Amino acid sequence: MPLTDLLQAIQAEADDEIAADLRALRAEADATVAEASIRAHALERELERRATAESQVDAGRRIAAARLAAVRQVRLAREEAYLALRADLAEELRSARHSPAYPRLLGELIQGAIAALPGTVLIRVDPRDAITAQELLASTVPPVTLEASLSTWGGIHAVDPDGRTVINTLEQRLVDAEPCLRMLYARTIVTAGSESS
Repeated sequence: MPLTDLLQAIQAEADDEIAADLRALRAEADATVAEASIRAHALERELERRATAESQVDAGRRIAAARLAAVRQVRLAREEAYLALRADLAEELRSARHSPAYPRLLGELIQGAIAALPGTVLIRVDPRDAITAQELLASTVPPVTLEASLSTWGGIHAVDPDGRTVINTLEQRLVDAEPCLRMLYARTIVTAGSESS
């Protein structure tokens, strides 16, 4: 199986797992949102009943506060759901080394870093990846030095003679993907919200 097919298969599997996680988190977030909305509406009705005995200004303030509290609760529930999704993704990345496809993934990370940093002379890896990386780097021209000094979920640091470094680890990839993940999650929540309306 060509490397690109393998990476596409890994990406498709990851996309399927992310989609499943998003669906589960979306359902959980929707349930929390619905519960918060019910509580907010109940509080709003209670405040409206009291409004006859209280001044309209005071009741308006309480209704606004209830709505604000509901919005905060929804925002917090969504953030918690996003953080749970991100934690699930991080856990999958932490276990990537145990996948049969990991050596190919490590090779892609190495080649990507070398391509991004021409003149790479040093590759740092986690000691658990040293043997695989050594095999992958055996035919590299010009040769590079391998240093097993990282503590990472997987991936490498590439260093050129001037000390410039390309960090191509799974952890860094997750950090770099954070803005896109948040946007995708927000878009998914908005889409789910419009479908349930």
